[in-house]
Amino acid sequence: MNSMKDTIDINCKNCICNIIQKEIAYKGKGYIILKKIQPEFCREVIEYAAEQLSAMGAEMIYLTCSDKEVVLSDKVLKTKNFEFRYDSDIDYLERKISSADDFVEYEDLFFKGLSPENRPDFLCTYNECFFEVPNSGTYTDIYIDRLMNDTVHCRAGLILQKDKVIGIYEVSLEYDLPEIASIGIIKEKRGQRLGWKSLNFLIGFLSRSGYKRVCLKVSTKNPNAYKLYLQMGFCKKRTLSRWYLQKHKE
Repeated sequence: MNSMKDTIDINCKNCICNIIQKEIAYKGKGYIILKKIQPEFCREVIEYAAEQLSAMGAEMIYLTCSDKEVVLSDKVLKTKNFEFRYDSDIDYLERKISSADDFVEYEDLFFKGLSPENRPDFLCTYNECFFEVPNSGTYTDIYIDRLMNDTVHCRAGLILQKDKVIGIYEVSLEYDLPEIASIGIIKEKRGQRLGWKSLNFLIGFLSRSGYKRVCLKVSTKNPNAYKLYLQMGFCKKRTLSRWYLQKHKE
């Protein structure tokens, strides 16, 4: 078992899995990703990984499997000390960008790019907006450094309303198909169509930049965001991952 930053790699009995401990300190959450699993050892590997995360202080443990040859049956998901049940899916959505998606600007909103001066506001606002969002990670200064250093593939910044920070945005241009990585609005400003306006603004930006399609990822446990994306013309293409949540046996 080799520890590397926030991820621990487990390689035993010809099985490979990762356990992610970073979010334990911030949210009490730990994650298990089964990468390559021999079916006869699946329950044993899950039990071992869950024990490791529990010992580190994880109050909630999430599990997913990227090995397409493995079926996580109810029998496999019930180990000696842990019981995992279906929690949510992460879905991949796409949308066409047409000439009708004109670049728009809103008098009440201003989108300000990430800079050395506003990076503390970006970091704080991102973590505030996404603290309760399923499967979201906590941003640190190290990640903000990456965003700021990669000006070719990344567009990120603050969303302001009358000079007050009310949210953040992040767009990835790393691949041919751009991805709206995140749009976050602070709690007290939700329900005012600001998410819709922000999404519309970013699609308009991509349209003006010459892109013809856009993608994003969303959890089925985030129904408000999912509904907004469908209303804005996004269509589900596939499920990227299925997640299970552990419950300690009494």
